[in-house]
Amino acid sequence: MNNNQGKEATSLVALVHAGSYQALREMVNRQEVNLDQTDEVLNTPLHVAVATRQHNMAVMLLNQGASIDRKDREGRTALQLARSLGE
Repeated sequence: MNNNQGKEATSLVALVHAGSYQALREMVNRQEVNLDQTDEVLNTPLHVAVATRQHNMAVMLLNQGASIDRKDREGRTALQLARSLGE
């Protein structure tokens, strides 16, 4: 199931990919966004933060309520992804 909600989901994932911590924080604080949205391959913003080793973003997303239980296309949670990367 893709929980993508149009451009908003792409924007959250894109902001994490771009390393735009401040912009992501502002978006999360300014709007009621679903932090567990997925992109076309079922990555949540938290998955992307973990995969790109952006620890500050991962912590912020978790503090804001991002789910640790959402699975990507390969069936991995963000925690499982982190472990596979040696984090």
